[in-house]
Amino acid sequence: MYLYYLELAKMSDSNELFKLANDLEIRRNSFNEDKINIIDHENWLREVVQQNKSWLYLAKTKDNQLIGSLRFDKKEKNCFVISIQISKNFRGKGFSKRIIIKGIKNLSLKNKNPSITAYIKKDNIKSLRAFISAGFILLGQEFIKNNMSYVLRYEKY
Repeated sequence: MYLYYLELAKMSDSNELFKLANDLEIRRNSFNEDKINIIDHENWLREVVQQNKSWLYLAKTKDNQLIGSLRFDKKEKNCFVISIQISKNFRGKGFSKRIIIKGIKNLSLKNKNPSITAYIKKDNIKSLRAFISAGFILLGQEFIKNNMSYVLRYEKY
């Protein structure tokens, strides 16, 4: 088992995040499957880092290998949408569940009892399992950008 930590993303993480975001499996499981260009990526990351509407965490091994990223986008007071990306070399090793749980703990330090929603494409069963094992409840299904998707919620009171 790897030891790992979460840290908030910085602009200096741009290249690493750009490569991760354009991974073929990550693009296939995203609601926007188009390849991301570097200029759009850097503008997006700058906005995430500078504003207080999203929290983007990087999960890294103790020797600084990128395991993946976890993002919470604030939609309204204490309501967030979560997304996760795992690097190819770390998939299938149980990191998603642990990173989701750790990320929620970090978010909860600043936002007491957050309501967190996950939207997962219907064919992304690995992600669905990870979120359910991390304590999310399956609410149902809906179309999102022409994709049938699962809707899950995490609320702890």
